[in-house]
Amino acid sequence: LFEISIENKLYSLLFSRLGMKVSCFNNQCSHLEMTLDHGKVSRGTIICPFHGYQFCLETGKCFNAPGVLVAHPVRVGLKGVEVFL
Repeated sequence: LFEISIENKLYSLLFSRLGMKVSCFNNQCSHLEMTLDHGKVSRGTIICPFHGYQFCLETGKCFNAPGVLVAHPVRVGLKGVEVFL
């Protein structure tokens, strides 16, 4: 979990690394916009701690209902990770 404020707007972001791929999503379930940061992570999936919705941490796709997490493009370089909001 990473929180950052840009021009008075607070972003709460989740990062995931699966092998060499890094993904970044809003820390918000697509169901009722509840936070995901206390969800259980297992085998590339995060489970919403409030209603059990399961999301792929590579694509953001929900496995057990319609919906997808809001993703942000990521570039990994030698000096760190850049996220494009």
